[in-house]
Amino acid sequence: MSITKMQANNARVFARLRRTGPELRVRLGLAPQAHKLLTYMDRVKEDGVSAREAMFDLDMTSATLSRRVVDLEDAGWIIFHNRLRHPVSGKRYTRYILYGFDGA
Repeated sequence: MSITKMQANNARVFARLRRTGPELRVRLGLAPQAHKLLTYMDRVKEDGVSAREAMFDLDMTSATLSRRVVDLEDAGWIIFHNRLRHPVSGKRYTRYILYGFDGA
C-alpha cells in the first residue's frame, strides 16, 4: 500500500473510530486500555507516546503500555518503536509512534 493511500485509509479509519467509539473497539476486539491508547496516539500524531507519558496521561504502567501496543499491532495497526536515549540522564527509552492501519 502506498503512503498516500495509507494516509487516506488512516483518515477514514480514525473518522469512523471517533464516530462509532466503543462499538468499533468491540468489533476490532480491542481492550478498553488499547482503545484509550489508540485515541491518545491519534491525538499526539508524530510525537508518539513514551512509558512516562503513558503513566501520567493514561494511568498505564510501562508493561501495560507495551502489551497494549502489541494488541494494537495484532489488530492491524502499524506502530514504530523508536529507541532513544535521554539527552541529560542517558537512560534509554522507547517512544511508540502510530503510523497507520493496515487491516481489513
